[in-house]
Amino acid sequence: MRYLRVISIGLGFLLPMVLGCGMTTHEQITQRAISWFVDDGHHDAAVNPASIEHYRSLMTEHWSYVLGGSFFPDWTAALYIRQKGPTFSKKRRERLEAFMFGIISHDVADILWHGHNNKQEGFIRAISLGSMDGHYDAAHSLVDRGAETVLRHGRDANPSLRRWSMPEDDIRAIYQAMGIDLKAKAEGRPLDSLYYCFHRGFVAAQGIELIGSEVFPLYAAQSPVLVEQIENYYRGGVTDMMGWIPHCWKELMRWINTDMELPYGKSFCELVVEEYGDYKDNWAVSYIDAQPPKINSLVSPHNHPVMDTAALSATQEPISMPEVVVTQDEGGITLSVATGPPPASPATAPSPLARRGLVDHIVYGMDCDALTDRYSSVITLSSSVSYAGLGTAVASGRFGGGNQVNLAVSAPFYKTDTVRGAIFIVRDPRQLQGTTQRDIAQAADQTLLGESVAIPVRFGHSLAVLDYNHDGIDDLVVGVPGDGAQQQTYAGKVLVFLGHSGTGLSTEPDYTIQFDASLNHNTQLGEVLRVADLNGDSRLDLLIGAPSYELQANNTCSSSLAQAGAVFGIYSRPQQTPLLTHPDLHIYAHDPSAYANFGKSLTVDTINGQRTLVVGAPGFKSGPNPLAGKIYGFTLSSIAAPTPQFNIVGTSKFQQLGQ
Repeated sequence: MRYLRVISIGLGFLLPMVLGCGMTTHEQITQRAISWFVDDGHHDAAVNPASIEHYRSLMTEHWSYVLGGSFFPDWTAALYIRQKGPTFSKKRRERLEAFMFGIISHDVADILWHGHNNKQEGFIRAISLGSMDGHYDAAHSLVDRGAETVLRHGRDANPSLRRWSMPEDDIRAIYQAMGIDLKAKAEGRPLDSLYYCFHRGFVAAQGIELIGSEVFPLYAAQSPVLVEQIENYYRGGVTDMMGWIPHCWKELMRWINTDMELPYGKSFCELVVEEYGDYKDNWAVSYIDAQPPKINSLVSPHNHPVMDTAALSATQEPISMPEVVVTQDEGGITLSVATGPPPASPATAPSPLARRGLVDHIVYGMDCDALTDRYSSVITLSSSVSYAGLGTAVASGRFGGGNQVNLAVSAPFYKTDTVRGAIFIVRDPRQLQGTTQRDIAQAADQTLLGESVAIPVRFGHSLAVLDYNHDGIDDLVVGVPGDGAQQQTYAGKVLVFLGHSGTGLSTEPDYTIQFDASLNHNTQLGEVLRVADLNGDSRLDLLIGAPSYELQANNTCSSSLAQAGAVFGIYSRPQQTPLLTHPDLHIYAHDPSAYANFGKSLTVDTINGQRTLVVGAPGFKSGPNPLAGKIYGFTLSSIAAPTPQFNIVGTSKFQQLGQ
């Protein structure tokens, strides 16, 4: 075993590396995705409960190799493992497989993050088209760099990120088979291409761990959408990537362990990626005749001015970089921070509450206080399931009739056997008095679960309560905006659980609202739910906001408009059909525009004696001001066609009026 000590290079040099590549983002996503790597019931010879547990254990045991692969810029070939793996020792093969799981995580995330599988809807593309005048490169640069700081700002330092490994001999052999010699030293550099790329990535990642939270405000102020939606944006947000990566890991298991072949033009785990007439996802199949690898660009001169003096001056204290230890063992290389406790954050680093408050202050102009500072008795309901999203939506109603008010709390990413999502019903919240903290799964009297699907569909993302069938008992309406995620239609649906006298809610949905193909254009039905009297019968009806709806070309627009948005109305009535495929009301902006997100917020009120529907479009661009926002008012005197009554337009950049 051979040891080498390398002193880290200067901070001003390393930051462009990490912020240009976004590797700590990939590491965080990989780490989260493992918790969702579970058996979804779709079994074959390569994918079954035993094999999934095997690879979970393998990744845990060789975690530093998974992290090294999560940074690595190129797809590695399953074909190499098939051909050479039988001759390897168990340890060598497992390390290579762990590294490859990390690589797949990196590239699946990139497909979604960059919108390679959808030219308008990927997270970076949405930010570029919605708030940066379509300048993709500028948005790409901002999001890759900014995401590092946003995610670092929201968490404590992570000691598990302080060690990376790479199966060096095997990676060199794969590149050699592609006709690429990585041993050549770049001019003026003491290390060859492979060493240089891996070293600079690791050292730069440690830089983000040290100061990422400090420079967060600089990047957060450039895009409110980055801060607000990085976690839950439906095509390329963190939770979307967390859902797809385990699904694609199972496809990788089939590639490694069977003779399965992928015909040209067929996608890898449903992620179709066609660029310049080629399919990027087929690079996983064979490294022969592959496109030039990304490592070439990573070792070329870096042309992006990533972090300027303003960013560096955001750190309030001198930063001391740790020493890095390089270990070579059995054909592998490991980089780790020298032994000792993780480097402490600067003394001025804020507490988690203060960090959350900084986000709210930057995005909303609001301040943040602890509940315990305002109330003498606070009951905390929590979940033991990581990343469940508990509290995404909360509603109350008399689901059993009578006077007892029940509480409904959603957790759209709650995991049982799979990531189904859940809604917890507490029939008498008063029973929780006298306690300070409870696991909601134990406190709940009833739990509604979503379907078992490969890609999470966000069951319970939104909730609403009304008497849907006019029987005098409250019913629970549940939004499932991610329905169709695996098919990449993102049509969404809305489910209605009826309340019953004395017993409460049905255990399965009684009604489904799922529009037909004419209205399914990234609709994400169920993203926003509200109730109001729409038809003047003094009973509550259902309002559905679809801010992501893609408006198709018609008389008002010459081409389709991504995320123009729409609002749909469903009347409550004594007789309802089990499957509703058309709404009673369609409402669109009279001046639709892409990424306006019409329908993001909704309410009905009486204005000047008339029932008025008020709709927010926070993404509306006003003149030179992106995300200025706009509010629309519609009178509901004409049931068939609500009439535009007034508009209020935002006057400044990023005002997001109507949010």
